[in-house]
Amino acid sequence: MRLPSEFLSYGWCQHHMAKNSQGDVCMFRSLDASSWCMQGALHRAYYAGGITWSEMLGLELWLQDQCAQPGKPPTIGSLVVWNDDPERSIGQAIALMCQAEATVLGPRLRDT
Repeated sequence: MRLPSEFLSYGWCQHHMAKNSQGDVCMFRSLDASSWCMQGALHRAYYAGGITWSEMLGLELWLQDQCAQPGKPPTIGSLVVWNDDPERSIGQAIALMCQAEATVLGPRLRDT
């Protein structure tokens, strides 16, 4: 697993960066982590060596822009609020992350 979408496909959570298989909060880098929020998946993929720091920032900025509330500027909170919406589903989270990866990492993904 290297890309953020791959981590989300393994497990997705809300209200925390990561949780273990018992549902307890843990660090996103922890080997015990089995689910991640959108933000946690970005950071986990970076620490796993799947994306570079600049790619992580590019993905984060693209996602913040997509998740911004109408009429409000995008912020880091935009992604957190979007992820933690009680109506949000894992399918929506994975789909948006895949769209971000295709947009931001597209050329690199096509070369592999």
